[in-house]
Amino acid sequence: MMEQEIMEAIYENTVVILCGETGCGKTTQVPQFLYEAGFGTSNRAGRKGMIGITQPRRVAVLATSKRVSYELGLKLGKEVGFQVRHDKEVGSKCSIKFMTDGILLREIQVLYMFAFPGYSYQSILFNRSALS
Repeated sequence: MMEQEIMEAIYENTVVILCGETGCGKTTQVPQFLYEAGFGTSNRAGRKGMIGITQPRRVAVLATSKRVSYELGLKLGKEVGFQVRHDKEVGSKCSIKFMTDGILLREIQVLYMFAFPGYSYQSILFNRSALS
């Protein structure tokens, strides 16, 4: 229902903060909006990088990644991936990656320490966690 308004805000701003009730689609629908608009692909300049979504617990990561891949008609582990401690299904053409907060923090730390060129997230969606 809010897709057009959300996408306009994303195009017009560097940072967008979405707040909404539990179950409103922040975690499942917004990544799909971004993917369908061309974010998370290497084909379009200005939209390179991955769409990253954090979840506070591994069960939520697995459930939401399966749901989004199913709803988009994509294969889990290829275009839509997930990573939790001791388990990872992320293909080389991954556009949307679900992960725990800890995985994202570790990736950012490694990227900062070793300055990997060309590896980045285009969009990151944070979900509430025990840390917030």
